Amino acid sequence: MSDYYGSEEYRPLGAWSYFGLTILYTLPIIGLIFLLIHTFSGKNINRRSFARSRWCRLLVIILSFLIIYGIAVPAGWTTGLSNVFEQYTHQIGTGTSQNYNPSSAYGSYDEIYAEYSLRIKIATPGLISEYNEESAKNTHGIPGLEKISNAKIDKLALIKDEGIDKMAGFMMTKGNEDIETYSDWAAKLTEVYTEEASKIHKAYVNDYLI
Repeated sequence: MSDYYGSEEYRPLGAWSYFGLTILYTLPIIGLIFLLIHTFSGKNINRRSFARSRWCRLLVIILSFLIIYGIAVPAGWTTGLSNVFEQYTHQIGTGTSQNYNPSSAYGSYDEIYAEYSLRIKIATPGLISEYNEESAKNTHGIPGLEKISNAKIDKLALIKDEGIDKMAGFMMTKGNEDIETYSDWAAKLTEVYTEEASKIHKAYVNDYLI
């Protein structure tokens, strides 16, 4: 600042300096390099403190994520959090409201199939883990195990049904698309669901045979 006559080490930073540093630190690679330099530089204590505050901010974000995730996993909230994140990214990416209908954003049945078959496969290990945790606490014998297993398979079916609904919505946007094409892709997605659901059922069968 122009009216400061002290040591450069303690020179105050102006508003535009803070603004410029904020922009600089957000740049990929170059920003990180300058952030590291300013974090350990002793040329200006105010600039060093500001650089270190960026690391404090990052640490708070990481700790907050770990705390939330640590609570969400035991409580079985991870699927819900994933759905919220997916909806949020859809809205950010398209600038649309919560009533956004993804069906119109797909360019082919193949895109819908690829997305939902992947979601089914990703969800399966978590549902098996949920089954194992709940079955360990089961006090209702075989019927209790079957009920737990069916509940997990039903969750997988919800993803499959959503994908098929998206395919149906896509068919409605394509006037020249026939019902046979839609049926073929819906059947393919159902095959993926059936294969993954059998893995959950296998966990139940293993418990049944013990």
